[in-house]
Amino acid sequence: MDTSQGILPIVLPKLKEALALNYFEVGLVVTVLNLTSSVIQPIFGFISDKIRTGWFVPVGIFWTACMMGFLGWAPGYLSVLLLVGSRDSALQRFIHGR
Repeated sequence: MDTSQGILPIVLPKLKEALALNYFEVGLVVTVLNLTSSVIQPIFGFISDKIRTGWFVPVGIFWTACMMGFLGWAPGYLSVLLLVGSRDSALQRFIHGR
């Protein structure tokens, strides 16, 4: 379900070229993607155990699509990190597993 993981390797070479990123910065983008998923998943798991969260699935898919889609228009490196870090595919994966 984590489609944003598959999009990033395709987008990273273009972002590296367009924003003149070095390999450390590219690696940090991948690290942010993986860390946010790992940190957010238990939080959303706790929330979905307490309240009904079925409506999160369509909202989460739409949100992830927007955040990953906006990468093409990211004006700078900080905005790339914020867009990658703000997608919530961990939420979708957890709720689909319920």
